[in-house]
Amino acid sequence: MSTQSQIYGGAFAEPVFEAQAVFRTLMDCFARPGTIGRLSTAASPPPPLGEASGAVALTLCDHDTPVWLSPALSKSAAPKWIAFHTGAAVTDTKNEARFAFF
Repeated sequence: MSTQSQIYGGAFAEPVFEAQAVFRTLMDCFARPGTIGRLSTAASPPPPLGEASGAVALTLCDHDTPVWLSPALSKSAAPKWIAFHTGAAVTDTKNEARFAFF
């Protein structure tokens, strides 16, 4: 798969319903620390960003949430994938970020 097709593919097939399901799982886990949640969505972000991390990004990131990425992620197709699907800007400054992905 080319880098360009990795950027445009891999998001939720049913964005509203899948984002709601991920959000519900996240809130349940936040309400019960130590709980392991299972995400049953089909996000396929470009490597090395994992499926669960991609689902979280699709659910919680938007144009108001700057994202910081680890060096390995920032050199991959992940920054463009996140920007295209969520509108979130990738920042190099950790203090400006609202989310960080490793």
